Amino acid sequence: MGGLFRSSKPPAPDPSIAENQRRERERLAREKQETSNKLQSRQKARRGGSRLLLNAFHGGMADMTGDMTGLKDTLGPTTGT
Repeated sequence: MGGLFRSSKPPAPDPSIAENQRRERERLAREKQETSNKLQSRQKARRGGSRLLLNAFHGGMADMTGDMTGLKDTLGPTTGT
């Protein structure tokens, strides 16, 4: 009579299921990291590209060419020079 109210223990989980879940979690973590890296690199490229353009407008191109004669010709006649 002592065994009437005791329930049997459930079987142990299959170890391959736990291993598959662990691999899936690792794969998802890698994918998340790769996605984050891609987004960061795109944002960095956008910021870098805009810096190049801003530098060109603020004298960056004049510094690279050494003189501004070509720039003055394209802007039209100036009254100061």
